[in-house]
Amino acid sequence: MKRLIAVIASLSLAAMLASCGTVEDSSSAAKKTASSKAEQSTEDVSSQAAEEPQTDPVEVDPSEESQELDESTDEPEVTVNFADVTFTTTAGEEVTYDDVASIGQACTTEDGLTYCFVADGAGAGSVYYKVFYTEDGKQWNETDAPLKVNNGENQFWNCEDGTIVGFEFRTPESRAYPKAVVYSFDKDTHSVSAQEFTDVFNSVTDADGNPLTDPTAYDFTVVSSFPGREFECQFYDLDGNLLADDVVHDAMARELERLGVTADRLTADERAAIIAALEADGIFLIKGAVRDVADGLRCSQASVYRYLSKMKNAGERAT
Repeated sequence: MKRLIAVIASLSLAAMLASCGTVEDSSSAAKKTASSKAEQSTEDVSSQAAEEPQTDPVEVDPSEESQELDESTDEPEVTVNFADVTFTTTAGEEVTYDDVASIGQACTTEDGLTYCFVADGAGAGSVYYKVFYTEDGKQWNETDAPLKVNNGENQFWNCEDGTIVGFEFRTPESRAYPKAVVYSFDKDTHSVSAQEFTDVFNSVTDADGNPLTDPTAYDFTVVSSFPGREFECQFYDLDGNLLADDVVHDAMARELERLGVTADRLTADERAAIIAALEADGIFLIKGAVRDVADGLRCSQASVYRYLSKMKNAGERAT
C-alpha cells in the first residue's frame, strides 16, 4: 500500500502545480489587457466618478471572506472504506471484506484496482474461491471463473506490488512440501493468473540432512513478510520444536568461510569471534542453537555459554 499512496500523493501534487500554472497564465493575460485599456478607461472612469454620488464603502467581515475562500478552494477528501462490503457464497454465507483481508486474501494493485478471494466450497482435492474486484472502490464485480487452489493448510499473504502469495501445505499432491504460488490480477481480462514455485523449499532439511518431503513429519508456517516478496518461514517438528539446525549450520558455515578455517582447526580466539558474530545475528535466540553451535564448532555447550558470558560481562564493563 505504501507504493499506491506515494503515487496518489505525487499525482495530487502535480495537479496542484498545474493549476497554479494556469492561474499565473490567466493573471498575466489579465494584466496585459488592463494595461492596454488603461489610458482609454481613465477618462471614462473620471467622468463617471464625477456624475455618480458617492456611497459609504461596505465593510466585509474578514472571517467570512476567509470562509468563502476555503469553501471555493478546498476539494472534498475521498476515502475508500470497504468495512461495510459483504460478499455472498454459493451456499448463502455472507463474508465481509475485512474477513478475507485479515487472512491475506485481499489486495490492491499498483493502478488502484482492489480484488479479493472468498472461499466457496471444496471438492476433489481442491478449494474454490470466488474472485471479486472493484476499479472505482464502489461497484464490485465477480470474475467469470472461480479460482481453484489445492486443498490443504493454505496461507495467503498480500504484497505491496499488488500480488497475493499463497503457500500450499499438506495438499493431496504427491510432491515436495510446501510450495508457493504468486497470484496476479489482470485488469484487461478481469482474471487471476497463477505462477507456481515448487522448489522454493527444496534446500530445507532435517537434522540428518534429509529433505522435508513428508508433510506428516513436521509443521510449517509463514511468520512475516518483507518488501520484494520475501517471507520468513519456519518449520517445526510435531512436538512444536523449531527445526533450527539448517539456519544455525548455515550461519556457522558462513563464519568459517569468512575466516578461512575449518571447525577442527579453530583457535580459541577464532571460536570466540564466530560465537560473537552468531550472537550479533540473533542465532542464540533460536531454541537449541547452543547445542548446535557446540556440535558445529567442536566444543562443549559449557564452553559456548562461557564465551557468551564473557562477551556479556565485557559489554557491561564497557558501558
